[in-house]
Amino acid sequence: MRNAMEAFSPRDIRYLDELHGPLAGVFARMDAEAAAEEIPLVSTSVGHALRVLVRATGARRIVEVGTATGYSALWMAYGAMLMIVGFLRRSAFVRWQALILIAVTIVKVFVYDVSQLDRAYRIVSFIVLGILLLAISFVYQRDWLQLSAKGKTQPASEGGVTPV
Repeated sequence: MRNAMEAFSPRDIRYLDELHGPLAGVFARMDAEAAAEEIPLVSTSVGHALRVLVRATGARRIVEVGTATGYSALWMAYGAMLMIVGFLRRSAFVRWQALILIAVTIVKVFVYDVSQLDRAYRIVSFIVLGILLLAISFVYQRDWLQLSAKGKTQPASEGGVTPV
């Protein structure tokens, strides 16, 4: 089984679609707009199957990652987590991994994700991305200086007095 939907036969999917009926209102418009702009969304059949699974298990919280720009957000969060781990463990290797992952995510955002957004959302996404980059660079530079200062000794000034 390559994905969870292979657990459902075409007959099961038809039954779920008939049971829940066609999309209406805002959901139908969202589905139509996503199809017109080629934005990947969870299909109606998958949504119906997930609804049954959620109700059957009594789930109260659901996290959806992987549709539209979800992967970029997940990669950026993972990169930030790697950066924090790299700082805490004082590991340059882990920090470099975080920087590479963040750089790949930024390239994906600029090349793919932004092309899928309307103008207003593009502006907001660039502002959020800029704030994230500024925060990461500030924290990284600040810690970089602290890491460098721990390994160096401060030379004494003339007269044998060390400045404070």
